[in-house]
Amino acid sequence: MGDWNNAMERIAAEGKVCLLLGAPDTGKSTFALELANFCLKKIKNVAVVDADIGQSDIGPPGVIGMGFLKGKLADLGEIELEKGYFVGSNSPEGLEIACVSGTFKMVQEALKLGAQKVIVDPTGAVFGRNARILKYCKVDMLKPDSLVVLQNRREIEHLVQPVSRRQECKIFRLPVPAQVRRKGREERRELRRQSFHKYFQEAKEIELNWEQLVTSRTYFRTGRLVAEETKNKIASSLDCALLHAERIPEGLFAIIRGGFNRAGVPLLKEEGIKRLIIGREEQFLGLLVGFLDGEGDYLGCGIIQRTDFFANRSKVLVPGDVLKNAKEVAMGSLRIRKDGEEIGRVKSHQLEKIHETFAGDDGTQ
Repeated sequence: MGDWNNAMERIAAEGKVCLLLGAPDTGKSTFALELANFCLKKIKNVAVVDADIGQSDIGPPGVIGMGFLKGKLADLGEIELEKGYFVGSNSPEGLEIACVSGTFKMVQEALKLGAQKVIVDPTGAVFGRNARILKYCKVDMLKPDSLVVLQNRREIEHLVQPVSRRQECKIFRLPVPAQVRRKGREERRELRRQSFHKYFQEAKEIELNWEQLVTSRTYFRTGRLVAEETKNKIASSLDCALLHAERIPEGLFAIIRGGFNRAGVPLLKEEGIKRLIIGREEQFLGLLVGFLDGEGDYLGCGIIQRTDFFANRSKVLVPGDVLKNAKEVAMGSLRIRKDGEEIGRVKSHQLEKIHETFAGDDGTQ
């Protein structure tokens, strides 16, 4: 642990922002804990930004959490959530922009609240093109004074190389402790389930009126609702149970129950519809959502239980008085039960698979 202690001495003495990099089970959270406790001996205000949305310690999974140390910690989970940023999934896949912007926002919030040292613990996504871009953009946006690289040999040097000559950032390459224990996929899933269960165990089912809130990160309720007569024509053309339809800049967004007849898709051209995007009723069942206030700040999470699309109402499990100041619903992609058991994820490309495009004025398809 000598290398760790030497690094912590230097990190505590210089700069404000420290970013950790490492694959899963390389001791990132352990180092974040040790560094936070070490800095607290020398610095008054120490904050941790937990950006590991799959294995969150501060706040529920799917949320980038930020909090301040009130005293010496035995576990990062002891840190109280001060501010949060809703991502809505247990993985950064397809949500890289949200992960970068959310981490940046939480670091800025910590500094605004007087943090003298901010320690950032991100996800363990380190391999593949998207992971490379994600980590590069985090370094580029956060401009950390210290970059801690935890690796067994040199397996994540590909993440360090692009920023290795930036003079403002000191790089600390540290070994992975021998005592670090690897967690299997099922164990990680169970830890998330327990975290969700703890968060929602006191939640109550509340009726949500979609007409009183705006939505974000979704097609749903971002356009102009289709008139009933037109809606009936669309349902007839597609031979489907059409629950919801609205015109959006991309075309028509429709939510259906069951299947639909693809042969009827070309008939939609008669209604001036050049593109159809289909959503399924079941994609809303158990969907994790985030509630934001009028400033776009995170208030808490909810789970959609069931939705009456005709009445524009949903039953949502919500802890405490999260909805009291809510003005916006950020739609996630993870689907869970109240006990935290994951039942699936809604990926944007699931909509694109049933995406029909007709010839436009420019002749394109």
